[in-house]
Amino acid sequence: SEISQKLKSITCFYLDRNGFLWMGTNGYGILKYDSRISLFKNLNVGSMYFMNTNRSDELIYVEFASRKFRSMALNTDKSTIRNIVPEKICDPNWYIGDATNIIEDNDGNYWTLIASNKLNDAINKSNCLLKYDTSNDKIYKYVESEVRNGYEYRRLFLDNDNQIWISATASDQSRKLLKFNKQTGKIETIETFSGETHFANYPFLSAAVQVPSGTMWFGTVRGLYSYN
Repeated sequence: SEISQKLKSITCFYLDRNGFLWMGTNGYGILKYDSRISLFKNLNVGSMYFMNTNRSDELIYVEFASRKFRSMALNTDKSTIRNIVPEKICDPNWYIGDATNIIEDNDGNYWTLIASNKLNDAINKSNCLLKYDTSNDKIYKYVESEVRNGYEYRRLFLDNDNQIWISATASDQSRKLLKFNKQTGKIETIETFSGETHFANYPFLSAAVQVPSGTMWFGTVRGLYSYN
């Protein structure tokens, strides 16, 4: 059936406070599931691979549809969807390239990653970290020089101290853990891991959490790592 086909393409989940299950798919948009009546509802079209929530408890994600990447926010109470970046001020850089996940920091600003293999000359064919500053409706771009040399940004994380962490992967499957320094505006390499082609299809960092002591824990395909 049509629903069965869509369920085979699920990429991410989110369970809201009302008990509704939201499912991101590859090519079929977002599915909403009401377990009380066993009903699926299709909200939109497109593909998304990661879901987060913002401070307003909206579901935020990067959607790929009509050959464009767009950063979206879904109000799960009203089932309404809006663009995070207003169209009137949107920089084309926000929508081009291989965008991945999006997060909101503690100041209400939004951050996303762009991978290098789809970028045009407007941003020098390099990976970049993009920030949408909601206080002045401007977009800022940050580039780390080493990532130009074969690395692509893959995942983005925010810790309890409002710091941005990034994972990157190279063509030889070596991985990097990076951190954005808000004071200097620079992206710094924290650690580099040698490549293993066995893990070629997996992002290096699949999960991250910071415990009360301040230690960061990273879940990877090679095990559990901690960083102080």
